[in-house]
Amino acid sequence: MVFVGSGRVMLRMACMECRGVEVEANSWQSMLVKMMPHYFEHHRDIISGHTEREAGEWMRRFMAEYAAIETQEADGT
Repeated sequence: MVFVGSGRVMLRMACMECRGVEVEANSWQSMLVKMMPHYFEHHRDIISGHTEREAGEWMRRFMAEYAAIETQEADGT
């Protein structure tokens, strides 16, 4: 666990599709921005050509996974 100037904890999250890359960030927005290069390079099919509904489903998955990581960090597990 790494603390940043804002006092927020850096969380680590793996790619939801392949678990082949992990990134660290202190907010879901930063996590999303850091994850995008990997998705564009390795999972372009997931990023491009989505309808609003499909993009919404992916974002719900992303937010659920990020929330679970936040909960684990808060619980110390």
